[in-house]
Amino acid sequence: MTMRNFVLGGVGLVTYDDAITWNRKTPITYTSVDKIRFLQSAFAGVPLIFDDDGQFIVAGFAEGDVIKVVGSTYNDGFYIVDYVGTNALGLRLSPELVADEDASPGTVTISTPAQCPIDYI
Repeated sequence: MTMRNFVLGGVGLVTYDDAITWNRKTPITYTSVDKIRFLQSAFAGVPLIFDDDGQFIVAGFAEGDVIKVVGSTYNDGFYIVDYVGTNALGLRLSPELVADEDASPGTVTISTPAQCPIDYI
């Protein structure tokens, strides 16, 4: 077992066991046709990304995914998914969402990069 540090979006540092794979066989790129909302402390203090279209499970997001958010006003960056629901992605607490935000339909893209962007040993 080798422990590695992963700088997540330049905001937080996560230590993980390299036995956990950060490589997806099939990367996901998802742009909602409806509104995406970012909620800093939606449920029991857990930050959420909420999709009014309700397609997160259908799109294939899974617990443990590293996601990249692009197209928001305040919350672009990399996050780790702790929970996947039809309408919500629950995120690990670090890094935190910058602000509560309602993004216009079709403006935010959430993807799972094929590999982590930065890996420091």
